[in-house]
Formats: sequence, C-alpha cells, structure tokens
Amino acid sequence: MRSSALPHALALGWVALAARLRGWRYADDARRDLRLDLLRGYCVFAMVVGHLDAPTWLYSLTGGNRFFVSAAEGFLFISGLVMGMVYRPLVDSVGLPAAALKAVRRALLLYFVTVGATVGFMYVSSRLGLPWSVGLDVAAAVPTVLALRGTFYLTDVLLLYTLLIALAPLAFVLLQRGLTWLLVGASWGLWAAHQLGPIDLPWPSEEGAFFYVAAWQVLFVNGLALGWHRDAVAPRLVGLMRWPTVVVCALGLAWLAVLWRQGSVWLGRYYPDSGAVLADAFAKWNLPPARLLACAVVFGLFFLLAHFLWAPIRRTLGYLLLPLGQSALTAYVVHLLVVAGLTAYRDYVAHVDLTTKGRGTAFQVLAVLVVWMVVTAWVAGRHSIARLWSRRVLKNRLDPLLGGAFALTLAAAIVVLPAPAAPVAGFIHLRDDRNSIEEPHYLVRLPANAVDLQPLSVLVLLHDVKEEAELFGGEVARLADREGWLLLVPQVPYNDDHLDAEMIAAESPTLLRGVREVIDELPANLRLWLRRRVVLFGYGRGASMAGRFAMVYPNQVRGVALLGGGGYTLPPVPNAGGDSPFPFGAGGMSGRFGWSVDVEALRRVQFWVGVGSNDVDMAQTSRDWDPYLGTTRVERARSLAQALRQLGAPTQLEVFSGAGHEITGEMRLAVAQFATRVRKMPVDLPPREPRVLQQ
Repeated sequence: MRSSALPHALALGWVALAARLRGWRYADDARRDLRLDLLRGYCVFAMVVGHLDAPTWLYSLTGGNRFFVSAAEGFLFISGLVMGMVYRPLVDSVGLPAAALKAVRRALLLYFVTVGATVGFMYVSSRLGLPWSVGLDVAAAVPTVLALRGTFYLTDVLLLYTLLIALAPLAFVLLQRGLTWLLVGASWGLWAAHQLGPIDLPWPSEEGAFFYVAAWQVLFVNGLALGWHRDAVAPRLVGLMRWPTVVVCALGLAWLAVLWRQGSVWLGRYYPDSGAVLADAFAKWNLPPARLLACAVVFGLFFLLAHFLWAPIRRTLGYLLLPLGQSALTAYVVHLLVVAGLTAYRDYVAHVDLTTKGRGTAFQVLAVLVVWMVVTAWVAGRHSIARLWSRRVLKNRLDPLLGGAFALTLAAAIVVLPAPAAPVAGFIHLRDDRNSIEEPHYLVRLPANAVDLQPLSVLVLLHDVKEEAELFGGEVARLADREGWLLLVPQVPYNDDHLDAEMIAAESPTLLRGVREVIDELPANLRLWLRRRVVLFGYGRGASMAGRFAMVYPNQVRGVALLGGGGYTLPPVPNAGGDSPFPFGAGGMSGRFGWSVDVEALRRVQFWVGVGSNDVDMAQTSRDWDPYLGTTRVERARSLAQALRQLGAPTQLEVFSGAGHEITGEMRLAVAQFATRVRKMPVDLPPREPRVLQQ
C-alpha cells in the first residue's frame, strides 16, 4: 500500500501544481497588452540602474549596460510593436490619412519633448558641474539641438525615437496595401548595408549619437509590422507558448551569460585577440546578427515568463513596473533629472560612500523609486484634470501651456544664469551607451578649473584585485586636485583566480583593450582637450596590469608608477636569445594582441617601481613567476627594474623600509613626486581633441 501511495501523492501534487500554473497565466484579451507594459517598465528600470552607476547587485538583473542585450533594444522593439497594435485598428476605423496625421502630431510632440529634454538636461548638468557638461556652452548648443544637428549625453535615444515615429506613416501606407514584405525587406536591406559599411546620416545629424538609425530601425520596423498583423500572427505563435520554449530560451540566456563572462578568456587560450572578435560580434552600435539573436532569446524568455507567471508578477513587481511602462516617455525624461540630481548629491553630501554593493544597490533603488513616484503623481494629476474638465482641454490647452511655460523658464534661465558651475570635486561614475562589452565601469574626477587647464593631463589608477575603484582613487585625490590632473579610475573586472598565470594571460587582452577604449572615449564624453599620453599608477594586480598596458600601448603612455605588483611581465630583452612566454615575458605577445612590443616607444616611457621591504608573503603571490622574477614581491620589483634598465627605459626603484603590502603616506608622496616630474617633461604629441568618436 505504501509503495503505491507515493506515486499517487506525486501525481496529485503534479496535478495541483499544473492547475496553479494555469491559473497564473495571462488571460486578459483586451487590446492593450499589459505584458508589454510590464516589459517596457522593466526596460525603464534597467535604464535608470544603468545610467546611475555604482557597485550593485542589480546588474545581475539588468546586465549593467554591458551585456549582449540592453534595455534600449527592448524599449525600441516594444515601441514599434505597440504602435502597430494601436494604429492598425485606427487606420481601419478612421482611414489612413487621419491615422497618419495622428502619428505626425505624435512625432511633433516627441520633437518638442526631445528638444526640451536635451536642452534642459544640458542646462541642469552644466549648473550642477557634472563632468559630461564641462566646457559646454548651452546657449550656443540650442540652435543645433533645435535643428536636430546634435544631441547630448543620454538623450540621443530620444532623437532616434522621434525620427522613427515621424517615418511611421510611410510604413502605414505599405502595410495597408499588403506590402509588408517590401517594408520588412527594405528594413533588413538597410540593416545589412550598414553591417557592410556604417551609414551615417547627414540629417538628422548623428554626431554625438550612438544609436545609428540605419541599424536600429530594424527593431522598430519589424516590431511595427508584427504589431500591425497581430491578429494574424498570434494564432501561429500559440505552439511556441509552451514551457519547453521557456526552457530553451533559459538555456540560451545561460549560454550567453557564460559566454559574456568567460568567452574572451576561454577563446583567448586558442585565438589571438579573441576579445575583440567577441566584442565585434555583439557590438551594440551596429546590432550585428549575434546581438539580434541574443535579443530574440532574452526578449522571448522575458515575454514567456510574463505570460506564464503573470499573476504573481503583477501582484509583486507590477505595482512598480506597470506605471513605468505605461508612461515610459515621461519616465525616461524624469530619469534624466534624477540621474543629474543624485550624481551631484553623491558629492555634496559628505562624498556619499557607495563603495559597497549594498549601498550602491540602495542608491539605485532610491533613484528608481523617485522616478516611479514622480511618474505616478504626474499621471494621477493628469487624470484628475481630465475628470474635472475633459481630456481635450488637457491636450489642447493645458499641455501647450505647460510646454510654453517650461520653454520660457528654460530660456530665461539660460540667459540669466548662463555660466556653468565648477565641476563637482568628487568621483563621478560616467556612463553612456557608447560602452562596449569590454569596457569596465569607471569613475572620473575633474579639477575645479578643468576648462582653464586644458589640455588636461590624465592619471589612470588601476586598483588591486577585490578592491573598489572609488576607495583606491581616494588615495591620490588630493594630488590630482592640487596639480590639476584628471583622474580616471576603471573598475577592472579581474578574474577571481589571480594566481593562475594561464588565466591572467587569457584575460589580459580584453582587460587592457577595455581600459584603452575608456581612455579613447574620454575627450568625447567630457568635451575636453586631454593630453594624448597618460600616466598610469597601479597597485598590486593593478601594477602588473599597468606594466602590461605600457608594453602593449607604449605610444599612449608617458609614465608608469608600479607599486606592490606580484605578476609583472618582463619587457623584451635585447640579445637574450628569446623572451620568456607571456605573461612572464614578452614572448608570444604578438599572438595575443596582434602586434609585437614597440621597443623604441617603450624606451620613451618613464617607470617608477615601488615595493615595501617586508612585502615577502609568498602565500599571496603565484609560484608560476618564481623562475622568471623571484619568489617575493621585493625580488620581483628588483628583477623588473633591472630588465627595464637593460632595455633602456628610464626606471627608478624604491624599496620602502618597514612597509608590507600596503600603500603608506610615504609611498603616496613618492608616486605624487613621480607623476609631477613626468608632467613637467616636454610634450611631443598634440592633445586629444574633444571630438565625437565614430564607431
């Protein structure tokens, strides 16, 4: 009896679970699909989190704007899908001309929103002294923004959205006449042409923009076509709305996550410059096939989860995400002000300490809640006005009145208070959509008179493993403020196994290229003239990385301060009969990076090597380096300094008596003196211009 009772109980439990799951499914047959509102709300949530950078656990939910898929793709695809679903019945009921006119009016409204949000965000950023607005002349930028000849940090997606909505009536004509194949074919043809050779539109200007229309239109147009033919397509997709499809998409997402986290390291064992290949395959700026496939996997999984688990999701996350998704445009505009305000707040309130993931997560949750509260209050206020008078009064009278009042207030502010504030003195997380999957998160710190000191010298700080960039950067902040340096502090995503030489060799190309890309994009993001060659200061594992950066990109480096490193790479040794294999020496670097070390350029780099005399704990260093550099950090510092001198590079070695593996005040002073000396040396290259980077 007992042997038969267990299978019977399991069967009953399975039946009960199946019934519960069926009860959770989305069953609303209304024309407005709340699943899409939920997903668009998630996209807004991810954008807020991604644009207010901090150490956080939320990046595991959003990808941190570094994953193979970002919120921008989902937002644009859903926007096209919803527009198709809304305008197909409208065309059928009132006719194509009236529906097209409604779309044109929507595009005109978006134009005013885009211009207002761009200029307003410019002005607020300038008045708060945020680093992405340093040197910005808001009054001079207004005509450019009005003519759609330029955009600004975080607002380029609004320009793209406005243009696509304005072109939608042309798509309506083809869709109504049964020429969907022509519309979709033309869209994919334009996308394919952009893959072969980037298409940069002369107008609206894509200078300063990241979302190139020729590539990104494919998401909106195909979403529009699917939404238009929703009633015909939906029955054909019923067979895919099953749990096995969820499992397949989940496995696909898991594979993408592993590839994103370890792909360049694994491939780096077998292929040179594998990180660049992976980055190009999933590049955000031109949406190559691999990224579109990743979008399909992720969007399919999220939509299926929203469908099958609708009841519990709506009872929990729905209160937050649905209002954001149903007022996505308002939420995006509000989030610009929240990002600006909270970024400045971090500096003014005791340099708000966000160097732990718990605090960083709380800070980002605060930002999301502020956006949600403002959006909820705005929508509630509009509904109240519509009930008191009418929706027509709201749209035809109150909205133009509010828009005009905002424009007049902003214009008066620009005229009365045009002068920008001095840059905030603290570290600022600078984030935009131009980042590749290889670029680390990073912070910048500008001197108060940054505009007057142009071209600025750049000091790049590379921290040790498991050390937060912001804490490490604080060690030399006073030096930078006093000497007028721009501090750049990447949060380097080291692999946890810092003693595995093979792992370090495999990850190095990706890490070094990521730091180089951050350096290259600084002039465009900050709109400042910067010295072309930087000074690097690395501690611990960051010291080893700084030394390798100087070897791989010597023409971008003026000087390198190395402190407490344990895994250095020896430079090429002339007439030595062959170099040690990478990462111990320069042997085989051409296979890893695509080129050999430029010895003549490396000889022009100034080196300072420091170590504590008591830094001899062998348990914290890899034994793989023993045959090449010695057994302790002290021996390895001496071996590296000797090799650099033998090469002909000017090198200074300092051993600090009584110090262990730490950064003491004496060490900071020595690094400051070295950096000051390097800065005073003659400059032989022109500065980096603050021009827009083309992809």
